[in-house]
Amino acid sequence: MSLDAATGKLRTIGHGHDGSVYWSNTGTMEIKGKSITLIINEITINKTKSKYTVKFTKESPKTLSLQLTDAYVDGKKQKDWKVKLHRIAKSPRPAQSEVSAEEAEKITEEITQLTKEWSKVHTTKDFDHLRRIW
Repeated sequence: MSLDAATGKLRTIGHGHDGSVYWSNTGTMEIKGKSITLIINEITINKTKSKYTVKFTKESPKTLSLQLTDAYVDGKKQKDWKVKLHRIAKSPRPAQSEVSAEEAEKITEEITQLTKEWSKVHTTKDFDHLRRIW
């Protein structure tokens, strides 16, 4: 994000990937009250072009809403949507563990070993082993 000296507006530049699809975007950002609005123009490595508006609004100390509007992908209008995110406060004191430090170490070692074995299943194709792990 940066301030465009010519227009006095906040400008955004982004890039990333979703799997093998790389994308980049540019846009503007406006902050009004408890809302931040982004208007984004995006293109993928596959030449898919998108334009959309995202609005973030802090509705309360524990509620954030996200709203997507005016979304177009290759010129085709997409459905608008809105979602509210609610923060859930953690209890001030975590529950005491019923497991000793030695038992916790053994459990950690076993989970680590199972994770290593699980990650090999996609190459070994040993799905019976995966079922046993589950």
